[in-house]
Amino acid sequence: MPKKKYKPNILRKLARSDKWQFLYSRAKEIGSIELFKNKNEFSELQIEFMRWLQVYNSLYVDLAMKEPHITEEVIEDDILCDAYLLWRSKKKDENKTGSQKDASEVTGIPSVRFK
Repeated sequence: MPKKKYKPNILRKLARSDKWQFLYSRAKEIGSIELFKNKNEFSELQIEFMRWLQVYNSLYVDLAMKEPHITEEVIEDDILCDAYLLWRSKKKDENKTGSQKDASEVTGIPSVRFK
């Protein structure tokens, strides 16, 4: 069986472009800027494109905040980007479970937990 060649996703390339990231951020801030002619009943393609706009917006925020393991190279490479997104989601899951320690463990003061 021949090895399947990786094909880049054109929607991802568009969504991470400076033009579309600028329009997306202005549309969020101003509200009167519209990305599409239609205002509702979006196609599957439009929905996927908006999802990637949001994902890349969050990656550029991570980059600006100097989060670990994120660089322009990671954002530009779909495989590295997917790996970073997976790592970030696992890190957030670990932080959630780690932050839910019993209050008595942290302060030494007994606490009551209602279930």
